Formats: sequence, C-alpha cells, structure tokens
Amino acid sequence: MKNQDNGNVQLNSVRNEFNNRVETKLYIGNTKRVAWTGLRRYRSI
Repeated sequence: MKNQDNGNVQLNSVRNEFNNRVETKLYIGNTKRVAWTGLRRYRSI
C-alpha cells in the first residue's frame, strides 16, 4: 500500500498502520474501499 505523505506525520502513521492491518483481513480486506485506497495516489497539493 502507498503511504500518504502530506505533512501530518502522526495521523498518517496511524492511518497507514490501520490500513495495512485491514488489508490482511479476509473479509473486510476484500471490499472496494480497501482496493480503491490501495490504488489512490497520495500527494501534497
């Protein structure tokens, strides 16, 4: 999964850790939201 890098380090680390854990789950790891989050391009404006 891509990690979000927009200057908010603490929030991003918590979000990335949670997302990485969710991806490994069998049932909720197969949802569209998880797939789209993995494909999203995180960048600063």
